[in-house]
Amino acid sequence: MAGTQQSFETIKIGVCDCFWRPLPTEAIPNPDEIYLGLTKGGVELVYTPEWYEIQVDQFGKTATESVLIGEDIKARIPLAETDLSKLELFAHTATKIVESYQVSPATAQQITAVILGTVASDGYANITVTANGMNNSPKTISVPVVTGNDAAAVAGKVRTALSNDGDVSAFFNVSGEGDQIILTRKVAAVNDETMNLASDNGTCTGLTAAPTSTISIPGAVAVNEQRSKLTFGRKPGFRLEGVAGQLRLHPIAMGSSNDEDVIIYRAANRAPLQLNYKLDEERIFSTEFQGIVARQTAEDELNGIDGSFLWQIGNPTI
Repeated sequence: MAGTQQSFETIKIGVCDCFWRPLPTEAIPNPDEIYLGLTKGGVELVYTPEWYEIQVDQFGKTATESVLIGEDIKARIPLAETDLSKLELFAHTATKIVESYQVSPATAQQITAVILGTVASDGYANITVTANGMNNSPKTISVPVVTGNDAAAVAGKVRTALSNDGDVSAFFNVSGEGDQIILTRKVAAVNDETMNLASDNGTCTGLTAAPTSTISIPGAVAVNEQRSKLTFGRKPGFRLEGVAGQLRLHPIAMGSSNDEDVIIYRAANRAPLQLNYKLDEERIFSTEFQGIVARQTAEDELNGIDGSFLWQIGNPTI
């Protein structure tokens, strides 16, 4: 029995994942590919060769030969994820306008420590400063004190010592009044729960140990967000060649195998933008990618190399 004539007019490849890359490369799968997301309604690939029928008077309307005069490849992909990023990618006549705004400002973290007690004998008080990112953290500084120094006097001497220390002064602004010592980070950053100033007797006596300070202002980095919109309306003359990219369709049933991948070397969406706002229907961005010629090297063109400048199906590593 004679075999059934096969046709490439409509090639059905089943449920597939779709990938896009603005600048094609030979790597498969491509690390820079963009996954186009979920689809609804099925992806369809249509390849149509166009033939010119040669006719002569002697045979009337009967074709004596058919000559290839063109080829057309289209991939219709109904995208179910219609966020602005997808619209921007494939609504090629759109112009994106972006505005940045600050949701919350950056805040420099601040801690407050309190000196407790009165010095009962001359010596040194130990002050330990801890902070992520500060050189030599945790760092203990010995501050000379004398008998009779109350908490305010000791705190003043501590503030002076910390201001004169290279590691602490490079990282913090030192301030405070009375018995308080305030350290404010110079550069805003995420909150550091370990940041601390501890005080205790070193060689002196009379002070009450204060092992922990309080975070009086939590640290935070600025949070910025963007809002954007797409505007439409261009003067005639816009060309698709500059926005064309590589389109790859991968049947999900093939798993990690690329043996049935379809690759359109250069494609651009030419479908109308129609978004349906209906109660019982998903909003679909129905794209139709048109393949355009990917020019060969000058050497291949001069040598008449033919057959591979539009699309391919099968293992792409061959």
